Amino acid sequence: MDISASPKLGQKRPSQEDESSQQDENPSKRQRAAPLESDQEQEQEKEPNTATADSDIQSDPTASEKLNRPSEANFAREGLQRSIVLALQHVGFESSSQEALESLTSTTETYMTTFVEHVKRFAESARRRQPTPTDFAQLLRKHNVPIVSLKPHLKNPVAKEKLRVDYYDPLPIIPQTDYFRTTPTAWLGEELDGDAERQEKSWIPDGLPAFPSKHTYRFTPKETAAVDPAQKRTEALAAAQKGEKALRTINRATKMSQQKELKDLAQRNPMSKERYDAWEAMMKSMMPEQAGSSRDRQEIADHSVIVDSSVRFRRREVPRTSNRGPLGTVQSKS
Repeated sequence: MDISASPKLGQKRPSQEDESSQQDENPSKRQRAAPLESDQEQEQEKEPNTATADSDIQSDPTASEKLNRPSEANFAREGLQRSIVLALQHVGFESSSQEALESLTSTTETYMTTFVEHVKRFAESARRRQPTPTDFAQLLRKHNVPIVSLKPHLKNPVAKEKLRVDYYDPLPIIPQTDYFRTTPTAWLGEELDGDAERQEKSWIPDGLPAFPSKHTYRFTPKETAAVDPAQKRTEALAAAQKGEKALRTINRATKMSQQKELKDLAQRNPMSKERYDAWEAMMKSMMPEQAGSSRDRQEIADHSVIVDSSVRFRRREVPRTSNRGPLGTVQSKS
């Protein structure tokens, strides 16, 4: 920019007529409206590129297939539409317009969303995070759908050939790969071979390796022996007798400890000692004479009359009479 040509302070800017006259005098400053040669060359270069791209698409059919691959967003919606189409075909419809199919899909999505929201509301009202079968049954009764009416739908009337779906695999596995090396299981036999189970389940992708033997992920069924009721009752009676014997042993040990405590207390006072000795002699005289070792003889504690302090009819102390009178009275000195 020319500094001398710029307006100074206090001067006016040149008008458009003055600028046009200056441009006529200086033809180099005019605007060029004609396209440059480089722009024309770039446009000419773009045309053969598009032509080569079209030829590549025609020669390579996978190029157009890449543009039409389904995304994750509409994958579930297409599966729902396929279910609706199978139901319509089973009922008797032969064709359907795209608008009608979209309307049925939207109605189904709305119904399913409302159903799930109501079930979740029932679970939250009962202070549960996850709904239970009772919540589903209650919601079905709310919509006047008896559970008995759902039993015919357990068996799908649509043929199995139509139910098989070819899922799109974003990462296809080439069959000629050696990183999934199969182990021969012929020596295991047909009962333990897992290939038969894989063939029955059509939803398992073909790219997965062969199933291992069944004993690696399933338990071996065992035949339970028949139980004799009489033998079972005999075993239960023997267990009850053992439990009763154990309780008697515990009770006997408790009585022995109480008997020793009473004996120690009786030894402190001569009168109580004499009374305890008389009681012990009387108890020994009442015991039956049994032949055998001392271990076979019954202990005195088994025939004692010691009552636990927590029992209702325990021996209680005599209440002591107090010499103090009620409040506000003066006791006379005798």
